[in-house]
Amino acid sequence: MVEGLLREDPKYTFCDVSIAVYEYQSEHNVTYKRYLELMGYNNKKYFSVEDIPLMPISFFKHYEITSEKWEAEAIFKSSGTTGMQRSQHLVRDKSWYNYVSKEIFASFYPQDYDMLALLPSYLENGDSSLVHMVKHLTGDQDPNRFHLYDFEKLYSQILEKLSTDTDKDVLLWGVTFALLDFVEKYKINDSRLKVIFTGGMKSRGVELDYDSVIEKLKVGFPTSDIAAEYGMTELFSQAYTSTDSLYTPAKTMKVMTKDFNDLTCSTKDGKSGQIGIVDLANLHTISFIQTDDIGRCYDNGQFELMGRVSNSDLRGCNMLYETFTP
Repeated sequence: MVEGLLREDPKYTFCDVSIAVYEYQSEHNVTYKRYLELMGYNNKKYFSVEDIPLMPISFFKHYEITSEKWEAEAIFKSSGTTGMQRSQHLVRDKSWYNYVSKEIFASFYPQDYDMLALLPSYLENGDSSLVHMVKHLTGDQDPNRFHLYDFEKLYSQILEKLSTDTDKDVLLWGVTFALLDFVEKYKINDSRLKVIFTGGMKSRGVELDYDSVIEKLKVGFPTSDIAAEYGMTELFSQAYTSTDSLYTPAKTMKVMTKDFNDLTCSTKDGKSGQIGIVDLANLHTISFIQTDDIGRCYDNGQFELMGRVSNSDLRGCNMLYETFTP
């Protein structure tokens, strides 16, 4: 059914698949089932995606989240910062993640690209779902495509690829803070270079809004198409922007906003709230996640990011983990 959503098979509606996945996970995911019991949500039937209870994302830091028992082929871990406990997402089948992420990417970027990556923090911490995804999208495992802090080498490599007589455009993936450092030293004025930024500025102790990031990156990439990717360790699906700050979620995702004071209530379109996500590609783990991000959602399914909830690890339902026993 989930694959049918990716293929836009009219037999499968997002609501119908969501309810089927909820019925499965609420019974076979021990952590989620216990959470529903503690919150008084167990044994309830749901007919709307917005009404399905969302599990706090912080649970990925403290529990092995699986639906049924199985041996993980891989474990994706969040990048984190010094002293922070990293979230981990157990992967039952890497080929499923590869399939989902590639199908989603192709739906936004159907062209064939020559890809490079500037992902220092993700590479250094290891076990990154983003690095795994980009490696899969490149079609090879050439380590020379991935860069840490050698900006001069990356700059030379980009120019070399742009000068090659090929039909392929060059696509540079980069973590936001590293790309901003790069454009302080180098400028590449070539429309065949496309840029996708992802991740925030947590390691620098400051957050920039989308428009500010674009403005700064345009100094170094004045004629490039620049977009952003929204994904995380806890999700198998991604969302991408195009020409503005609005993200379009994958066919396997629904993004909604919840009231800050009552996370069981969705906010109206265009009103800020705490972002909740249904990611049906998380079939083997948990598809219903309450994040710590703030944003706005719109009636066309798109959304924008506005930052993070302060002291997010201590808010609301997230405190349940202190006494929670699955």
